[in-house]
Amino acid sequence: MVAWSSPLAEVGVPAAVLFMALTGVAAGLLCNPPGGTRKRLFGLAFAYMTVAAAAAVVLPEFPLLAWLKPVAPATALLLAFFAQTLIPVVGAALAERARRSIGGGS
Repeated sequence: MVAWSSPLAEVGVPAAVLFMALTGVAAGLLCNPPGGTRKRLFGLAFAYMTVAAAAAVVLPEFPLLAWLKPVAPATALLLAFFAQTLIPVVGAALAERARRSIGGGS
């Protein structure tokens, strides 16, 4: 128990958040499997799990979202489940916003 919880606590990600993110990714990939090789599937699962766990830990640090701290594992589960949909959409929106801000478009 100590060997598994200590490294996770040192980086600020509780074991429950990481486990729920992994569960959410597994459920999301089972419901909507991406195409490609097994290597790509495991890479996407790791990336989605990491992003969901990090977001679930970082989001409650914003003052208006402090109410998310007690439900961080559930937040990680939901973010991980919808990661296949959310991450590309958010990435495209951020790229478009950066293009408009830097490029001077309206």
